[in-house]
Amino acid sequence: MLKWYPKIRIIHPELVDVIPNTVQDAYSQASQLLSKYSTGTVQAIWAGWDIPRIGATQAVDAAHRLEIKTYALEGSPDFVALVKNPGSSDAAVVAQQPF
Repeated sequence: MLKWYPKIRIIHPELVDVIPNTVQDAYSQASQLLSKYSTGTVQAIWAGWDIPRIGATQAVDAAHRLEIKTYALEGSPDFVALVKNPGSSDAAVVAQQPF
């Protein structure tokens, strides 16, 4: 996909499991990322699953960085509800193995 959109740039950190503090760790990492990159330079944060996205979304919302949307996999009902909330930076979730 990146070859079709060559202007997309991947930045780090990668939000991964830090059990039992995945949400807190993702919040901390996303907050650091938001401090490093000024408004308008980051459009999205992708998390590999719903739990780290919670922390990333909390950090984005707390920083009032309305230009940034968060995305993840899993699609549990709680997270689908977050995506439906117009006040949240959660933009989309992809369900794996939907029935």
